Amino acid sequence: MDLNTTMLNQNTCVLINSCSKYSYILHPFFTMLRRWWPDCYYPIYLACDGDITEYKEQYKINIIEQEEDYGFVEGRLDALEKLKKYQFVIMLQDDFIIERYVDSKTLAKLASIMKDSYKEEDATKHIACIRIMPCPGPEGKEHPNGLKEFEGACWCKFSFQASIWNRKYYIRFFTDIIESVKKNLYQSHYRKLADEIINDKKYWLKLWIKNNIAEGRYGANFTLKYPEIFLGVIRDGPQSNAVYRSPIPYRPTAIVRGKLEDWAIKLFKREGIKIKV
Repeated sequence: MDLNTTMLNQNTCVLINSCSKYSYILHPFFTMLRRWWPDCYYPIYLACDGDITEYKEQYKINIIEQEEDYGFVEGRLDALEKLKKYQFVIMLQDDFIIERYVDSKTLAKLASIMKDSYKEEDATKHIACIRIMPCPGPEGKEHPNGLKEFEGACWCKFSFQASIWNRKYYIRFFTDIIESVKKNLYQSHYRKLADEIINDKKYWLKLWIKNNIAEGRYGANFTLKYPEIFLGVIRDGPQSNAVYRSPIPYRPTAIVRGKLEDWAIKLFKREGIKIKV
């Protein structure tokens, strides 16, 4: 590693969030990650409830042990709060099964672009996020280095797909959304009922997954409150397999509505990876 790469690695890490319910996907995920990203020099963290010590040694990663399944978004926020020494985080999910070699040079270049944007005094030049997986891809103003902007309150301006994030921005974004939801509940319900709803994990899971408020217009409108910009890798064509031309190539996503997709089962069989669902 050169000096620039070493410096970049000091403020950037990879975070994978999971939960014990889907722990069956972790060995396949890390097997494929280590197979197709052998030159990953970023520190890798797995945040999950349950006993995850076995993954630490086998895959040479760091672990963030969570006392329980905090929730789809809440687990991410818990992990990000514990990664205070990093300014930027490459956010992945346990069902982003990498199927081709990761373009580490492009990824390092994107991380460097993001880091350099914060040297600007003008906060509107700061990059909140660079989406690595163009699903969907950006359609706004073109930027150098094969990037475009997600402009205004476009649909899916925020995305859970693989991205490089400013850690503090990600926390602020969801903290503000959560506080807004709570405020609306207290304004429309008696306090006792509002408290019950707010403490119901199923309610929040429905918001994040079924209603998908973060990736929809509700979340997009929150991005307008902040000066930072959203950029993304330009998708290389409309074909479904264009996702394999992204810096981290995977099919979005292996688990849909709680069920492992058939293509993923066939992939693991073909790759000689045992999995117990």
